[in-house]
Amino acid sequence: MPPNVHKLNLVHEWRQDKTAKAVVNRAKSIVLADQSFFSATSPHQRIKGVEMQERVLHRFVSELLICEPGKILMLQDAYTTFCALLKQRELGPVKRSNFKAMVVPIIKGELDVSLRNDLVVDGKQGIRGWKNLRLQALPG
Repeated sequence: MPPNVHKLNLVHEWRQDKTAKAVVNRAKSIVLADQSFFSATSPHQRIKGVEMQERVLHRFVSELLICEPGKILMLQDAYTTFCALLKQRELGPVKRSNFKAMVVPIIKGELDVSLRNDLVVDGKQGIRGWKNLRLQALPG
């Protein structure tokens, strides 16, 4: 045991009935919370939970993406902007494949636009992205 651990608290204080009951009740409440309790769409949130990236992704789609005829949003541009948002919020990066798996159903559900693999941008064919979708500039 490290020397900085206060052994009196471990032996005497933490073994009192009042403290033990409080710890057990807290553990029960954590165990009883199902996966949807801290989901990305739930009003309950942790300070640094795994669902934070998905919460940022939902805000990214709802606040920064706009349907505009004739515009093309490339997957790479969306990923780069999302990574910049994560960096602003001091969250860890997400792999591009995970970003694609998360963002495609959200954009389809909220904006009714599907990912395409046949877009032509600057003479290049087979670009992945969304047609009739535009990305606003990052705030701040």
